[in-house]
Amino acid sequence: MVQVDWHRVAALDDLEEGDIKTVLAGRNVLVLTLHEGRYGALDNRCPHENAPLGEGYIDRGWLICPLHQYEFDPHDGHPSPTYEEGPPSYPVEARDDGVYVAIEDLAASYEEARQAFFAATEAANALVNATEGARAILVDWRRAAVVGTDVEPPQGMPRTVEAADLPNALAIARALRAWHDSHEAMRVAFNRIPREERPGVARPPQKYPAQ
Repeated sequence: MVQVDWHRVAALDDLEEGDIKTVLAGRNVLVLTLHEGRYGALDNRCPHENAPLGEGYIDRGWLICPLHQYEFDPHDGHPSPTYEEGPPSYPVEARDDGVYVAIEDLAASYEEARQAFFAATEAANALVNATEGARAILVDWRRAAVVGTDVEPPQGMPRTVEAADLPNALAIARALRAWHDSHEAMRVAFNRIPREERPGVARPPQKYPAQ
């Protein structure tokens, strides 16, 4: 699951209908809008040339970029038919004490992915060890993929094992694929954390730990 932090970005009376406001949520600069009685929160940068959307305005139901007049839905950032890309949007809640925006906690999301990798590693190892004859055929399950099942082997695996030669081949193939995918998800989650925020974050373990 995506881990989020809620940030109070405005008082309830800061915006009137049709207003927009540049706000800070954690380290994220956003544009907060109020249109048709609903708040919206978008990345402040126009995806065209990074113009500050907080300096734009709402017209005909669209948030208008101040630089080239590109049009975006002020609630979800969806572009008008004349443009293909919109700015990211963020969940918004109007509470009794103000307007809150949810920002993903990248470090927490990464730690969850890291723990999922450990769990997938343990599950695959347990399955291999519990299947008679599997360890002798796989030798090192971390460097092998099983071919000949309905599980697509990951790209770049150094070695493959034929399903016909491996006991419980389908279950093992699925476990190894889940292990591989969990490592990739962990790596992606780590790379999303800004470099300046990484010193206090545990680095991802190697895919093939030393024996």
